[in-house]
Amino acid sequence: MHKNKSFSELLKTPHQIVQGTYGLRPMSEKDRSCVKDLFDHLSSKSRYYRYYQYLNDLPEDLLNKIVQANRKDDLAIGAFLQHDNSEEKTLIGIVRYVEESIPGEAEFSISVRDDFQHEGVGSHLMEIIFRAAQENGYKKLHGYVMSDNHEMLTLMSNLGAECTRDPDDMTMMITTFTVK
Repeated sequence: MHKNKSFSELLKTPHQIVQGTYGLRPMSEKDRSCVKDLFDHLSSKSRYYRYYQYLNDLPEDLLNKIVQANRKDDLAIGAFLQHDNSEEKTLIGIVRYVEESIPGEAEFSISVRDDFQHEGVGSHLMEIIFRAAQENGYKKLHGYVMSDNHEMLTLMSNLGAECTRDPDDMTMMITTFTVK
């Protein structure tokens, strides 16, 4: 992790993975087709784990929320794979937080394309959202993970999350990070 880098410095740092180089940036309206493409490259299992239901299409209202999440209280960051000699980029992952009713706390969510999982993209996206949350004054981030999503629970645990069962829904775990 890059403990001493600011949010803006982390955004400027390209990262190398097996499939190439990717960069990070906040999501915007121009990314609508990229978000749809990312959704289309999630397996039905990944979609179920991310949205807690089987979806064939990304609902328009959710798409709007993702591409409009570029404020202090609602922020989405995308990881975009760069293609050689081209302006074309492929969205390979998104992380987002949304402020909650408790001051200083926000809920996060994360998605990484199935063919880019286990490359460190998810860990990197979590690092950037931690830094953004910290710089925006948040003290805690938490996310909901289905209790049988062992890969995500392992990732969250490895990143330092406190994982507890949701008292209102025994099929869910709450992963909580104290932002430092």
